[in-house]
Amino acid sequence: LSFNLRDDYRAEEHAMLIKEVVLDDIVILSDDISGDDSGYMGYVVERYNETEDRWIVEHIPDVKDGWLHVDIPVYLREGDNELVLRVRTVGRFEGEVNVFWDDLSMKPVDDIIMKHENMRSRRYGW
Repeated sequence: LSFNLRDDYRAEEHAMLIKEVVLDDIVILSDDISGDDSGYMGYVVERYNETEDRWIVEHIPDVKDGWLHVDIPVYLREGDNELVLRVRTVGRFEGEVNVFWDDLSMKPVDDIIMKHENMRSRRYGW
């Protein structure tokens, strides 16, 4: 599952609002609406460098300014699957907030998580 996400809430304090992605009644992403939502959250490809004896990040995806790009590997069941994008309150909230979900797509899991000789994927930005 791949998508871009942003909101127009700019205060740093906890707003009692949570952005969630739910697949078949399982929360697969939960993020407080406060703070900065920009950058990348997903998996990066690392290559093992034998000379330095360490893993080195090959590439971090480019992200539109002001957006959070998310890649989450999911497996769909045969038949119907329910995907819910929501904002829920966990307490009293007064005011208005706009949340934007864009470029939602399903990718093959192999496009998100890779593993080859001397290469691996690692969670990034979570």
